[in-house]
Amino acid sequence: MKESFKLFLKRRGFFWKIYMKFFYKFSYTELAIKEIFDSKQINSFVQVGSNDGISGDPFFKFIKSKPIPSVFIEAIPSLFEELKKNYGFNENYNFVNCFVSNDEEKKEIFYFEQVIENNYPKWILQLGSFNPNHGNDLFEKYPKLKKSSQKVESKSLKKIFEQFFKPHFLHIDTEGYDYEILKSIDFNFHKPKYIMYEFVHLNNEDLLFSQELLKKQGYQLQKFETDILASLTK
Repeated sequence: MKESFKLFLKRRGFFWKIYMKFFYKFSYTELAIKEIFDSKQINSFVQVGSNDGISGDPFFKFIKSKPIPSVFIEAIPSLFEELKKNYGFNENYNFVNCFVSNDEEKKEIFYFEQVIENNYPKWILQLGSFNPNHGNDLFEKYPKLKKSSQKVESKSLKKIFEQFFKPHFLHIDTEGYDYEILKSIDFNFHKPKYIMYEFVHLNNEDLLFSQELLKKQGYQLQKFETDILASLTK
């Protein structure tokens, strides 16, 4: 009876999403990802800005349950070590400690420390950025925070794709640098079937240009809580 009810809801898309959101605690973003993973439309995955792999990451549960060939890219060294620990060893997992850029020069990245030690919210650790002022408004509320910086290696997405594989799904979450990553993609070399990127830290101009860029490349866009999903239509 329970399975019949679930099948009934699934055939009525909207009600199925409501059921999954409230009974299984999926966000609408996660529901979209789940649908793509369940349909077996992808067999490879690249993530730019993986953080620690868990915090605020809608892909972790799906990649862990179905370990498809994946590349996780994180620039901040301390988060990179946590990322490897959280995913653990799997022959399909590849980890790259760099930032993504076509100029391939070392670049200074800024990030917060003294978060865990002072029992501050863990999401602050996700605020690594190439902008030295990003997140500085937090000092007023969390005065014991410390901002550090480090120069890290860079690689182009094309070189990463050549080193590993051309992914079906590309995920970008780089705290306001997402449009720069999108602009760096060589679409003549490879067009991922799906691209998801975070838009909430983009200014209005970059948000508009990012959408126009993807539409010109033949992508259809869906806007979720904090992310845009681009699906290749041609």
